[in-house]
Amino acid sequence: MSTRSLSASDVATAGVDRRAASVSFRVENKAAASRKNDDHGEDEDETTPSVAAVSSSVITVHQNRDGEIAVDPTARWVWDSCPRLCEYLCESQVATTIRGKSVIELGAGTGLPGLVCSRLGAKSVTLTDLPSELDLLRLNVDENKRDGYGDAPVDVRACAWGKLDAFSGERFDVVIVSDVLYHQPHETMRALAETLKALVAKDGVVYFAYHFRENLLHDAYFFELIDEYFEEKRRTFSENSEADENIWLLEFIPKTKA
Repeated sequence: MSTRSLSASDVATAGVDRRAASVSFRVENKAAASRKNDDHGEDEDETTPSVAAVSSSVITVHQNRDGEIAVDPTARWVWDSCPRLCEYLCESQVATTIRGKSVIELGAGTGLPGLVCSRLGAKSVTLTDLPSELDLLRLNVDENKRDGYGDAPVDVRACAWGKLDAFSGERFDVVIVSDVLYHQPHETMRALAETLKALVAKDGVVYFAYHFRENLLHDAYFFELIDEYFEEKRRTFSENSEADENIWLLEFIPKTKA
């Protein structure tokens, strides 16, 4: 296995290399930088990290730890929608919806989008996946911890869609989902849609990254379910390269009477 890592610029031109041992993403916290510019008249405390450190940092996540596959053969890689979603989350108008909020990522895999939210000023971040995938998530959380920078605490928990007893009615302000939808059985799609509905707060938002290929007609069933529970607030098409021209970045908000 290769030990090199990929930067966001590599990803933009070539897609994500699943052979790489790790993938790196530079978090550009535009909302933090804008806020700092607004406060330019205030003196900075000596213990506070510099403006550059606060607004720009690198997250590196491991892929496919030990080369072993337990349950989900797709869970341990960074797929092509993921860096596009991370860039989207860093946009000023989106990052402001994350700052000070509780965030949960479903089907987190490597946990990259959730870790980005931790750097963007979330109040708390919860990364979830099947129990067999949690060791990689914990490793990536541990290796991206920083002391003294105000990153949100990151928790790792098991979550099988549709089985939410362990969450006891918990709701989250922001739900993040990336690259989880690909030709699953209809019952799995329904479980995902119902999990989104159950976990997002009434005034919360879902950020959903979807890479459609030949599976769009099949996956349309999931979006029909989403239409029952959510309103589509925004849809953005990634145009960074031919490699990701079919990536959709979607924002959903709960319907008031869903």
